[in-house]
Parts: sequence; C-alpha cells; structure tokens
Amino acid sequence: MYVAITGAAPARIELREHLDCRRFHVSVPSEVDSAALAAVFAESGAGTVDGSGALVEIGEIRRMALELGVDPDWHERFARMVAYATEKGWVSADGARFAAHVVPDERPGTTGRLRGT
Repeated sequence: MYVAITGAAPARIELREHLDCRRFHVSVPSEVDSAALAAVFAESGAGTVDGSGALVEIGEIRRMALELGVDPDWHERFARMVAYATEKGWVSADGARFAAHVVPDERPGTTGRLRGT
C-alpha cells in the first residue's frame, strides 16, 4: 500500500493498493512541492514531513483502509506490517506513525521528480 498525494491545488491524501501490506511509501506528483506536501499532511492530520521522508499516522492509514473495504485477514496482515516496521525502526517511538520514503509519482503523465527537496 502507499499514500498518494493527488493534485496541486488543493492537494489531497489517498490510500492506494490498501490490501498490499508488504510495502509502504508516499507518492507525490511533480506539481506538489515540499511546502505543499508538508501543508497537506498538516491540514489533514495524517502525519508530518521530515526532510526527505514522512511520518504517517498509523491510525489514519487504518481508517482510510477500512473506508475502502478490507479482506477478512487484512487486520492480521496489517498488524504484521506494523510489527515488521517496528523491528526495523520504521515506526515512531510512541508507535503511532510509520516512517515513509517520499517518492516521485511515476504514473504516466507525471514527470517523475519532486520539486523543492
């Protein structure tokens, strides 16, 4: 799964491929610069931006996934994802946020770079 930032004005946060609990990152289109990325996270309450990464609220990920609909075993797979990330040091000390790489959106029609970083 990954968090996608969509649009330039106003940018929004969407959870994509939410049934895939084997990977996690934040995907950002080229028209969203680092200031806009920080703003969309701050305004949504979904997390914060720190340097070249983001800290994404685990509770918000869970909420968005449940809104999209999950498989019966999704909760177990998500718990394993959180446990693995915790072992690797990719979860905040309080256990509330995933550390995520911010990557350029590489879908067709995007330029594949993040401005302002």
